Amino acid sequence: MRRGSCVAAAGCGPAAQRKAEKRAGVEAAVNSFEAIAREWLAVRKHEWTAGQHAKERDRLQNHAFPWIGG
Repeated sequence: MRRGSCVAAAGCGPAAQRKAEKRAGVEAAVNSFEAIAREWLAVRKHEWTAGQHAKERDRLQNHAFPWIGG
């Protein structure tokens, strides 16, 4: 049996593979440290002054995101 026909029969053709990779990339971006940290900032924003919020945001942008990643 040829590999190409097996892949096509299993529904794992190149288009399906690209869709799966794209879906995995979107899920990874949604669950990234940066996305979660920004959501946390939004939740806490009403508890802080504008200056404190800006300070926490800047700390994350300048120190955490470059090291941990976005």
